[in-house]
Order: sequence, then C-alpha cells, then structure tokens
Amino acid sequence: MAGNGSVIVSECSWNRALGLDENGTGSIETADSSPGLYGYFVVYPLLVLCGTAGSVVIIAAQLRDHTSRLTSTSVYIVCVGFGDLCILWSLFPDYVTAIAENLVNAANTSILGGNSSVDVLAAYRGFGSFWYRTAKEVVDWTFVIFSVERLLVTARPLSAALRQTDADAWRKTLAKECCILVLAVLFSLSHLVTYYYYYTNFYDSTLSYQDSLTPSLSRWYNLQITAQTGMSFAKWLLLLILNTALIIVLWKHQTSTNVTVTVNKRSSTRNANILVLASLTVYTLTQLPHVILECLKMASRPPYCSLSLTNEEVSHVSWFVDLLQLSNYSITFFVYFLSSPKFRRQCQVLCGKGVTSAQTDVACI
Repeated sequence: MAGNGSVIVSECSWNRALGLDENGTGSIETADSSPGLYGYFVVYPLLVLCGTAGSVVIIAAQLRDHTSRLTSTSVYIVCVGFGDLCILWSLFPDYVTAIAENLVNAANTSILGGNSSVDVLAAYRGFGSFWYRTAKEVVDWTFVIFSVERLLVTARPLSAALRQTDADAWRKTLAKECCILVLAVLFSLSHLVTYYYYYTNFYDSTLSYQDSLTPSLSRWYNLQITAQTGMSFAKWLLLLILNTALIIVLWKHQTSTNVTVTVNKRSSTRNANILVLASLTVYTLTQLPHVILECLKMASRPPYCSLSLTNEEVSHVSWFVDLLQLSNYSITFFVYFLSSPKFRRQCQVLCGKGVTSAQTDVACI
C-alpha cells in the first residue's frame, strides 16, 4: 500500500512500502489516490470479464475444431488461454482486499464486515502471488517459443513444413509446455515460501514483513525481486527482437521469386504471421511501461541506489501501469479475432454458423 510520500529506499535500505509485490502478493497495488483507486475498482473487473469470456471462447473454439485441435499451434493457443484466466483471477482476492481496506464507512468499518474478512483473504495472498507469477511466466514464455517457431517457419519454410507433418508435433509441444510450467513453478517458489513463513509466525505481530524473514529467506526474496525485473526486461527485449526479425524476413520474402519461400505467400502462413506480429506488437506496447517502472524501482534499491523515488510518485503511475500490463492478458481474443480468418471461422462454427473447419483451409492458423 502506498505511503505518504516517504522515500522508497531510505538510506538505500529496503522499504516495505513499494506495494503488494513486497508483501508477497500479485502485481496490483493498493492506491491511496482517488484516480488509482477508481481505476482498480472500475477497470479491473472489466478486464476480468473480457478476459474470461475471451479465453473461454478461445479454448472452446480450439477444442471444437477436430481438424486442428491436435496441432502444435492449438496447444500453444489453449495454454495461453488457460494462462490468461489464471493471471486475471489470481488477483481477484487482492482486488477485494484493496477495496475493503480503502472503502470504509463513517464508523471505520470495512465494507466486507471488518478486519476478519480481510484476514481471511490475507491467508490467500502468498498462494495468489505464486499463482500469478507462475501463470505469467508460462504465458510469456509460451509466447516466446511460439514466436521463435513462427520465425523459423518463415525463414526456412520447406524444412519447417516437413517438421509440421510429424504426427507427434502436438505431443512435443505439450512436453515443452510441461517444462515451462515446471521452470515457472521453481522460479516463483520464493513468494510461496517467504510469505507463509511470515504469515505463520509473525502475521499477528507488529514486525514488518521484510524484517520477519530469516537472513537466508531475505536474501532469497531480494534476489527474487531483482530476478523478476531482469526477467521482465529480457522477455520484452527478446520479443521485440523477434518482432523485428520476423518483419525483416517477411519483407525479404515479399518480392522473392525463390520456390523455397512460396510457402510464406500462402494465405495460411500469411495469416499466421499476421497473428504473431499483432500479438507481439500488443505485448511490447502494454509491457513497456511496466518494464520501465520495475527498472526504476530496482535502481532505487541496494546495491544500485542511483534513484530516490517516493511512494507518492510511484502510486501516481503504478495503478495505470498495472492495469495496462493486465490488459495484454485480457484482449487476446480480440487480437486473434481481428488477425486470424481461421479463428473467426472457428467462432462461427462454435456459434452454430458457417461451415466446419474441415471444409476450409485447415492449414491456416
């Protein structure tokens, strides 16, 4: 929860007022300012509503299409759909807690009926943070791998076409997703361990969250925060490079007469590339403010100590940055619908309209 303008890193030591991240929860921070509070109160439910409806349609459309549900692309799309649901809903208890802590009546009683309701939700916060971080890493790295594969298909179409005939392609893709999930769980484990150590032993005491940790847990958690910032920047930079590389390859192939690149001129492959480029563009634009803010926060912590941000300064922008970041996981349906003719046909079939996918170009995405 944002404070009253005190320096975030006083004498270059850890300060607990950096928001919910430092309490072991997800990314949404409680904002004391009215714009931030109203932004969370109004925009977040809309993101959850749009994201939930869109993800359900995405998953149902892929499973309904018998001709393509066992392809690697469908596995990626379904995993992203499930991941988007987990990201959006894992923050809902924090949203309720933020509203309960800020919207109070004249008797200073929580709208949820007092502190007991908030305490019940507090027991979830460690798992919620772990769930959020894990799902976010799975979705982001799934997107990275999918983008790499699309780049390889575009750059080397004939060899990629031969690989796509492998009947076990979807199993290999599923195995990759399982590996990503295991690595994401291990990467996010710090939130689960440190928070419940604090919650079990010191939640009812006056000892702060950071001060309650043992030296080893404190070092682990501080390293985790730094690693998350570095990981966010690395993913954003990697996807920006992939986006640029894919545009360059497509531009070179646009005027090529080489037989080996005619695969990229088919409607199916062109639609797939448009889908990836649209998704990459949305990701880089919505994640950039979050990456910049996290880098600024890290610069205000030891051992860097190069900035001196205040809680008030962070609270003015953090609510917008958080919601903009979440929007990337709630508008996936609209990106797919606008950029993929096949997905539009799948939606028509799902609604009982149009021809089945078996009567269309099953190779397009």
